[in-house]
Amino acid sequence: MKFFYKLTIRNKIIISFTVIIVMLVSVNALTLKSMSGYLEKYNSIVKNITKANSMNLVFKEKLDTEMWLIVIGRVKFEEGKQYDMINEAEHKIRQLMQSTSPENKYKLDILLRTFKTLRVHVDKLGNQIKNRALVAENEAVLEDIRSVTSLINDNIQDYIYHEVNIGEKIRAELESDVKNMIIVNVIFIFITLCLAVFAVLVISDSITKPIRELSQTAAIVSQGNLDVRVKNVPQDEITILSNSFNTMIEQIKILMENVKIEQENLKKAELKLLQAQINPHFLYNTLDTIVWMAQSNDTQQVIVLVKALSNFFRLTLSGGQDFITLKDEIDHVISYLTIQKIRYKDILDFEINMPEDFYNFKILKLTLQPIVENAIYHGIKNRRGKGKIEITAEFCEDDALALCVKDNGIGMTKEKLDEVNDYLKQSQNKGQSYGLYNVNQRIKLHFGETFGVNIESSYNVGTCVCVKIPALIN
Repeated sequence: MKFFYKLTIRNKIIISFTVIIVMLVSVNALTLKSMSGYLEKYNSIVKNITKANSMNLVFKEKLDTEMWLIVIGRVKFEEGKQYDMINEAEHKIRQLMQSTSPENKYKLDILLRTFKTLRVHVDKLGNQIKNRALVAENEAVLEDIRSVTSLINDNIQDYIYHEVNIGEKIRAELESDVKNMIIVNVIFIFITLCLAVFAVLVISDSITKPIRELSQTAAIVSQGNLDVRVKNVPQDEITILSNSFNTMIEQIKILMENVKIEQENLKKAELKLLQAQINPHFLYNTLDTIVWMAQSNDTQQVIVLVKALSNFFRLTLSGGQDFITLKDEIDHVISYLTIQKIRYKDILDFEINMPEDFYNFKILKLTLQPIVENAIYHGIKNRRGKGKIEITAEFCEDDALALCVKDNGIGMTKEKLDEVNDYLKQSQNKGQSYGLYNVNQRIKLHFGETFGVNIESSYNVGTCVCVKIPALIN
């Protein structure tokens, strides 16, 4: 039984039907074989009786008539058909010998010996006619011939009687065997039906039970329990399905854990980025600049600076939203650059070259401003002369946007550039600057590994940081 449960559903069905079919075919084959044997014997007896009857009805009459015509002289002995009749009759007797049952062959042996006696009398009559014997002598031999043909007729009749008796015995045996076969067939059919019912129950149970367990497990999983698993005992197609289901649950659990970790990392990155934007030093320095300008009665610049600072923090918070329009992101950068340009006066300039039809695209807030801040503090402040920041945007081939922040600052050596690129690839932020790393990490967590930050830089020439994001319409 355990072996049967380990089979595949297809093999279970094939084996069950094979056993049932073999049983039905076997019992019917035995029945047909037995009946065909009886039928063959019975047909053989019928043929023997028919052949013996045909000979019994005409042989004596024809031969006696032929011999009488010879005796009275109407037919010459040499021209008579007496020997042809005897030969034909003996040939039929020998044919009967081949198909007659052993218990009745001795009758045919007697017949053949009787035919020898008949042949002797016929020969004797022929010699007498040749030697011109008296008519009385010929008639005496004719009477002997008639006596022998009568004996032959009686022997054939006796043979037919015994064949009929044998046929009756075969019929009785056949009738008895048919009854027995009917009983055996009924028993076998009953056993076969029991096996069929048993096979159906076992097969259906081996199919429905794992499916019920799989369904119950799926219901538990739908309620959020990812620790439950389907128990697999039989090795069939349902087991393969159950194993796949268990694997799927395991993968879902892993994916959910990964998503949870990524969400936590994303929140941490966003929090760190937000904390970086609400930098006390930046706020204190800006407020000091406002106070200094107010004391200098530079009212117009104070108004511009206060508006820029207000707009900067308003867009930084963005009502708690993660995505804003590209126009709002550019306004955020302009507010930041306006503040920095007033603070640093003549050492900073900026330019934004971007088609207006790009402004409706969605973008993660705080994407460009940290890059711009990084360009100021690590690029432009470390070089002599006036610095410039240029912001551009263009379409990529794979329905993406490339937003680039280019500066003419100090730039980076190849070794420093490689160090920064390796730093961006780290799974955790182990550096001191959160700007580029957090921007890159947030983009990848939201959109996948194909998107993110790319840096190109040459020492004493400048740096270009490009951000690749999906082109999402607002």
